[in-house]
Amino acid sequence: MITKLSFVLRITTLCILLLLLLIPTSWVDDLIGDRLNQREYAAEDIAQVWGGRQVVVGPYLLLEYKQLTGKEQEEASRRVELLPAHLSVDANVEAEERFRGIYGIPVYTSTIRAQAEFSDAVQKHLSSLDSAFDITLSLCLGVQDRIGLKDIQSCTINRQKVSMYHHTGHRLADYVLSANIDTTVLRETNAVEIVFTLRGTRTLHVATIGSKNEIHMQSNWSDPKFNGDYLPTERTVSDEGFSSTWEINSFTSEESLSGYTRAEIASLGSVGADLFQSVSGITLIDRITKYALLVVALTFVTLFLFEVLYKLRIHPMQYTLIGLSLIVFYVLLIGVGEHMDFNIAYALSSAATIALIYMYIKWTTKVRKCIYTTLAVLVGVYSYMFVLIRLEDFALFAGSIGVFAALGIVMFVTRNVDWYALHQTEQVDSGIKNGETVADE
Repeated sequence: MITKLSFVLRITTLCILLLLLLIPTSWVDDLIGDRLNQREYAAEDIAQVWGGRQVVVGPYLLLEYKQLTGKEQEEASRRVELLPAHLSVDANVEAEERFRGIYGIPVYTSTIRAQAEFSDAVQKHLSSLDSAFDITLSLCLGVQDRIGLKDIQSCTINRQKVSMYHHTGHRLADYVLSANIDTTVLRETNAVEIVFTLRGTRTLHVATIGSKNEIHMQSNWSDPKFNGDYLPTERTVSDEGFSSTWEINSFTSEESLSGYTRAEIASLGSVGADLFQSVSGITLIDRITKYALLVVALTFVTLFLFEVLYKLRIHPMQYTLIGLSLIVFYVLLIGVGEHMDFNIAYALSSAATIALIYMYIKWTTKVRKCIYTTLAVLVGVYSYMFVLIRLEDFALFAGSIGVFAALGIVMFVTRNVDWYALHQTEQVDSGIKNGETVADE
């Protein structure tokens, strides 16, 4: 004969257990953070040899001049960046995954055709300078990471070929290719075309430095994230890839950028896309851990209801072991998920966790209704969680409905329970009342 613990004490004990289980849950979060950092280290390692985040700036013209008298002038008066009246960029992005260890990082090789038209701003600046100045006019193309710049296929101004050479970074870009231009080839309006190959990791942007910008980007990557200062005016995304177009009037002035700081020049803006990995395994695992405490709470509520309805005796240590099993599921999922498809890893990890708890409850309670009801709850919860993490934008909507439904089921099952009577101390047989037991094997 045993004496039943008070209802309030049991509720308090379960709440304390739930709070204590936040400690191993935080360890799981730390483990996920460490794996995410490892993936970022892998991305940085790949970027060092392949090319990192890329921002294409240009083409634009750079006018440099100094007095032949040798008198030094301010730097701002000796360098003027001339921006195009019309900028057109067409980027064909071939994406793939490169691996460092177990981490796959999206990289790309893009063939870019950049066309720019300059109005009479160049002639205006040249005519404003007399023979006392030594003038150098250059055609420039800027990128963010020089490692990714692989090939300049062609470079022309007014259909005349020019050769580009490496140059130090200007205010418009970290790394710049330049070509000296003979002023005799200039016209009232000047057309420039540069075709080049650029490699990078994850992100490709184009700076909108023209007064009018038309940028087209297409790729075989099926999960882009469009970002930058403007969203595409047209876009198409499918399993085969994406195609996007930006048409932007930035209203920048071609006259001079000599008085601008680099930060102010950067504020001209850029557009582009990230090769997003929204359904990568570690990202999904990070998302699913947000429901850890809810899964433990639902399992504890299920077992507690059997204590109430069937006078079942479940020790706090048994609750603790079951709770730890539910937390270890996430560690198992991380370990298995790093080496195989996430769907398979989730199925194996959840099946192993459910089987472990099922056998433990069978060995300790020997109550058929408790065993099979808990089994059904765990299968339902893990199945529902799998659906939630796949919904992305609708996860909160579906999750709130699920929690509401679970609360409704608990209220319905306990509608006839006399909660005040549970405060009373009663003696029960060590056997199980009102429940069918599983025969010992």
